[in-house]
Amino acid sequence: MLSDIDISNFEKQGILFPLDLLSNKEVDSYLKQWLQLKDSHGGRIPPILKYKPHLLVPALWDLVMDERIVSLVQQLLGENVLCFGTSMITKLANDSKHVSWHQDATHWGLSNHQAVTVWVALTPSSTENGCVRVIPSSHKEVVPHDHPSDANNMLGRKEVARFDINKHKIIDVELNAGQLSIHHPLLVHGSSINKAESERSGFAIRYIAADNRQQDGERGTVIHVSGIDFGHYDLEQKPQGLMQKEDMMRHRNILRSGMKIIFNNSDKD
Repeated sequence: MLSDIDISNFEKQGILFPLDLLSNKEVDSYLKQWLQLKDSHGGRIPPILKYKPHLLVPALWDLVMDERIVSLVQQLLGENVLCFGTSMITKLANDSKHVSWHQDATHWGLSNHQAVTVWVALTPSSTENGCVRVIPSSHKEVVPHDHPSDANNMLGRKEVARFDINKHKIIDVELNAGQLSIHHPLLVHGSSINKAESERSGFAIRYIAADNRQQDGERGTVIHVSGIDFGHYDLEQKPQGLMQKEDMMRHRNILRSGMKIIFNNSDKD
């Protein structure tokens, strides 16, 4: 349970961390299945499989639905919750990949900002290996974004917030494996390169209040997590097994739909 102070801090700062979640045994289990997927692709997973991987890996679907996470989310969003999307975010050792300063909701196209991103650390996440960095209290307004070309930017649209970054206000969201953070979709955040000798992996889950809908008229797809489903989205199905053929075809179609939403909601500034 979150305390009243936790909820107040989230409203003021736009983030809560660290919160304990997974045991070492659970972390090992999730990593094992992810590594199986990685090994089946020659040691490097194609980027498209990192988008909504819960549609391909049953254990990740179960993590989205984990009551320990859902109960935290409900305290911030209410009883009626959907999962809008997930991402497996991996930085290789000594890699030049980074994530630019941005707001998550930039390309979501939602009717309101009643949403959160839950970031579950499957390996330790530290300043050295490129943990998430945030500007606390930067979630009070929508910030315009530019889209410069940057091959090392891990974001799909390469978006960069037009926001004056005060380096003295930056907080590094360091987490142990099995811990999580929760941040507001308008919180300005990013991450630096991985300077460590080991890989950094985390699973990002994006929950929204179920009364949300797409402003561009698209349906989109979601998991019905809890409470009432108001019928604004098409519902996703749990995968039958690890990387099953029918699940992969379904995932491919959902990916196309998701990319259409992202490009429909590019900000025009």
